[in-house]
Amino acid sequence: MFAGRNTAVKPRSGEPEKAVATYVKRRPTHEGFSAYICGLIESYIDKSLIHTTENRAKTLDSFERKAHKIRENGDLYYKDPLSEITDLSGVRIIVFTRDNVDKVCTEIGEILDIIEIEDVGERVYKLGKFGYQSKHLLVRLGEDRKSLFENSEFVDLVCEIQVRTILQHAWAEMEHDIQYKSDNDIPVDLSKRFSALAGLLELADQEFQRIQTDSANLKQAVKVELINDLTQEGLTDHSSSKLSGTGPTTDAIKARDLVIQGRYKEAIDLYSAKLAIEPADKTLYIGRSRAKFLAGDVRGAVADLDVLDSISGNSSSTATLRSIIEKGDSKNIIFQALHGGQRHSEGLAHATEALRAGEGVKAFEEYNKLEASGYNKAFSLIGKAMCCVLERDTDGANSFMETLSIRSATPMAVNILCLKTIIAIMDKNDTEQLLLNLGEAVAGFPDYHFEVSPLRDLRSGLSMKGYEDQSEIEKVFAILPS
Repeated sequence: MFAGRNTAVKPRSGEPEKAVATYVKRRPTHEGFSAYICGLIESYIDKSLIHTTENRAKTLDSFERKAHKIRENGDLYYKDPLSEITDLSGVRIIVFTRDNVDKVCTEIGEILDIIEIEDVGERVYKLGKFGYQSKHLLVRLGEDRKSLFENSEFVDLVCEIQVRTILQHAWAEMEHDIQYKSDNDIPVDLSKRFSALAGLLELADQEFQRIQTDSANLKQAVKVELINDLTQEGLTDHSSSKLSGTGPTTDAIKARDLVIQGRYKEAIDLYSAKLAIEPADKTLYIGRSRAKFLAGDVRGAVADLDVLDSISGNSSSTATLRSIIEKGDSKNIIFQALHGGQRHSEGLAHATEALRAGEGVKAFEEYNKLEASGYNKAFSLIGKAMCCVLERDTDGANSFMETLSIRSATPMAVNILCLKTIIAIMDKNDTEQLLLNLGEAVAGFPDYHFEVSPLRDLRSGLSMKGYEDQSEIEKVFAILPS
């Protein structure tokens, strides 16, 4: 797109020369159009997805070569070069990972009309080869922007947008440089080496994507841990702690809420302001460390833990968070964050195994043991409520859930609403409003994930039971995002 191949052409007279002469006059307009499209992308597309952008109008030399390009039978390749050559205006977007390519393409569709989209890499794969990788989009202005006076000269123009990763771009630039500067066809051996390099870069791109995914999982695990902290606070009677002055302050709770909402900088600022007043408060350092980690400041997160250790010595909570940040074992972190540590892992495994097998009574006994051993009270109660649902003891399930005081917009709140809806189905009560409420709760908490919810074990157990209303119950689980 941004420079032509060194393609042999046969000089011809007539239409190509007219097209070239016309393009000389129109090229400044194409320059303006490509710059305008690039500006829209830089203004409206999520900046965290993009590494760099560039734009250009096709060079005169490149257009002339294409306009004169001929087929094997001697006919001109383009009968009307000005309309058939679609990359006269061009924008290139370089992104970090393969997932970002699709996300950027989706966001482009929200600000421009997409005429055509082609995955060039897929076309290459179908030929059984490794090579050029990129997504090409042909776009034009939507009706809203066409109607603007300042865009009147762009109304009929089309722009080609290329979206590819940094590694895909590196391969394309090197391959083009060698192809373009060569007067002859590239030797077969060199071409094979380029193809092999493309395969290696494809593997590297996949690994970068996995690293990004693991990093996102790690951040999600810390968010889950924070949410569980808030859930536990919801079970605590704060009235006595407020009287004694030992409970969490309003600012500390507000800072935690900001972290859960993804407003990390605001949370860090609030924690810092509070630490300036109470420099020895352990919970504030832990909270700020989490917020810094989620904001991408790993060094700052570790530094807060170092300060905390120097103040109060090593503690289990500090060691756990340090392990989360420094080791990055995301699977273990998610397990630890959700279930409170290895000391309960065996009992929890027995409880969930029984729940999945449809053995509600056995699972109930295991949750009783877990609660007695100090396992998270909220999770113990919700576990016993699920066991009651599994055995269709709806009154028992409701009694356990009534003892919970849960903050809204948390995974636990979604789980409880889901259980109440299932109970209504079992009791043959109207569920229309409950289903609506559940949908709204899920929409209000986009970070909810069914695969890390204990409800997935209940779903398996209910399937084992094979109740006659199972199909209606499945509609409830279907609302929960995976």
